[in-house]
Amino acid sequence: NEQVDLVTRVLFVHNIFASLQDVATDALAVEILQPDEVAKVNGFMFAAKRLGIIIGGAGLGVLIGVIGISGVILAQLALLVLIMWIPLTLREKPGVKLFPWSKVDAILIDSESVDEVIDDDETETPWVDEEEFMAAKNVGYSVSEARISITAFFTIIGLSIWFTGFAIDVFTIDWSFGADVRKITNPFSYICLSIALLLFSIKFIMKYLGNEEPALPEVPNPFSFLPEGTKNTVARTSFYLVKAFSVRSAFILIGLCLLADLYIFVAPITFDIFINGAGWSQAKYNGIVGGIVVFGAMFGQIFGGLLGDRYGTRRVAMVFFLALAFANAGLAFLEPLWGNTTIMTTFLILQAFIAGIAWICIISLTMRLTWSKVGGTQFTAYMSLFNLSGVFAFTLTGRLISIFDYSSAIYLGAILTMVTVIMLIFIDEDETDRVLEGRIKDGE
Repeated sequence: NEQVDLVTRVLFVHNIFASLQDVATDALAVEILQPDEVAKVNGFMFAAKRLGIIIGGAGLGVLIGVIGISGVILAQLALLVLIMWIPLTLREKPGVKLFPWSKVDAILIDSESVDEVIDDDETETPWVDEEEFMAAKNVGYSVSEARISITAFFTIIGLSIWFTGFAIDVFTIDWSFGADVRKITNPFSYICLSIALLLFSIKFIMKYLGNEEPALPEVPNPFSFLPEGTKNTVARTSFYLVKAFSVRSAFILIGLCLLADLYIFVAPITFDIFINGAGWSQAKYNGIVGGIVVFGAMFGQIFGGLLGDRYGTRRVAMVFFLALAFANAGLAFLEPLWGNTTIMTTFLILQAFIAGIAWICIISLTMRLTWSKVGGTQFTAYMSLFNLSGVFAFTLTGRLISIFDYSSAIYLGAILTMVTVIMLIFIDEDETDRVLEGRIKDGE
């Protein structure tokens, strides 16, 4: 039990740094890629990731039998050092510091172009001059001011308590202690957020009816105990994040992320069809689905990236999510042929190829609608919503197969796939670049 606990903690720490690396990579891509490069680079990046998992897993798996688990860990560390060294030799743009304590002058390519290459990181209080995104402006003031409204006070308290409980639950790696803490923090946070929502609703209704708003006293800001610089940093980050999600298409994309993965509730059904319906062995299923079908998805991602940059990620995503809906429905249509290995293997490869194109364009679209000032945070939020959608979808599987037979459930999954197509109609993939980044001018 002690060894299991140790391994769990090591894996937890490992995943923290792996997640940081993932977020940093995504943020770098958001910052340096031009609009006509996003889909292509994402296609190669995700395909390379799949290939690396295959090669790394197979290679290290073979080495375990030769040099043991300790030797494999050392080999993995050597590979990680190499991976770490390569980006350390590169600069995403002139003026970027290698280390926080590095001098800017020492790394500039041309000292005469200092004014051009140094990023003047806006003002300390960018919300002061904000005229369009009022919600973001209110957030900036609510976090930075010494005295704030009661609504903002309860919102900050509620969110702070919730995130504190969540952090304790995660970082203690102790299921019972974390659960006990959340039993205390969650109710308090929900009460505070409910009060804030009630006060906001009253204010909104009074304003809508044209009545004078009740004059409520302002209260001290819970962030007042923070140093001024830290408080402004929190306020600035919150302001940028709210502003990034306030763009119409970026906001609609939240709903798309929550609905896009609902169709995968059929994944356990597909597994059961091939194992029990078609009579495949577990080894045969793993070999086909985890082997040649993966390469179909990889080629789809690369091809989808090229198509997305040429014809637009939104347009390609719409076409191939529609194609994916028909492909998903095709599994039910092919029910008489489920026992034919050749036909079903071909079907799975084609389905993975179409899904690879569709999904790489959706992922590229999320990157296009991510603002570089909060690139890692916003893009990771979108990816988390995709995961949340998938988790919720799997909770539906048992309930739906108790109502429908397999074929009907598969057709339902195909219908849910088309929800993404409908939501894509209302999204403008250039909106963040045009409104926030300034890379694209109006009318282009």
